Amino acid sequence: MTMAEVDAIGRAAEEQGKTARAAGEVIAGISALVRPIVTYAFVGTYFLVKFAAYLLALDQNGDWRVVLLDLWNKDDMAMLSMILSFWFLSRLFLEVSLLGLFRLLGVFLKLFLSFLYENRLEYH
Repeated sequence: MTMAEVDAIGRAAEEQGKTARAAGEVIAGISALVRPIVTYAFVGTYFLVKFAAYLLALDQNGDWRVVLLDLWNKDDMAMLSMILSFWFLSRLFLEVSLLGLFRLLGVFLKLFLSFLYENRLEYH
């Protein structure tokens, strides 16, 4: 992401905020709730799908420890990283203009999450 893109995102967010405030408090409140509601809906649906897969595996006489470990894979780690990055790092991108800091944080987060994933306990 270039600095021009970060600046464009910041200007777009400011314009959206001005438009929502001009429309009134109710519209501003609804506008502020869109991203959290979409995130909660996505995470809730994701949880339900994983829970259904867990129950299905248990119904087929799977060991619960093995089932839990098999349900969590690299795609799930990528999804978690994406959500955490969106909610925590995207605001940092808009507030700080030090590109080197962003790269360092991204590398640290990737290394940390991959370390956690690779050092999980194996029950096989």
